Amino acid sequence: MKDSDYKSFQARALEQLKSGKPLLGMDGAFVPLLENLLNAALEGEMDAIHYKVMDDKNRSATRAIYNVLGVDGNGHKDLLGMYISRSESANFWLSVLTDL
Repeated sequence: MKDSDYKSFQARALEQLKSGKPLLGMDGAFVPLLENLLNAALEGEMDAIHYKVMDDKNRSATRAIYNVLGVDGNGHKDLLGMYISRSESANFWLSVLTDL
């Protein structure tokens, strides 16, 4: 988010807060900020790698390791997080994105 965009967001949020209007929702001041955050997240990469591991009862089990990479404006990739789960699922991806 550019500095000028942030200043307009800050002014809009302050105006809505003073007037008693909600900051969230379709007309909320946080909409542009959240759109920017989601667009930045979509520029990154999310993938799961499946491994065979030994569980607590010494049996072979498959586990998924989720790798979440972010890409900055210069194209440099940063590891944002690694998460482990029994399988790759939409609910788990939701929890990963919520954590970020």
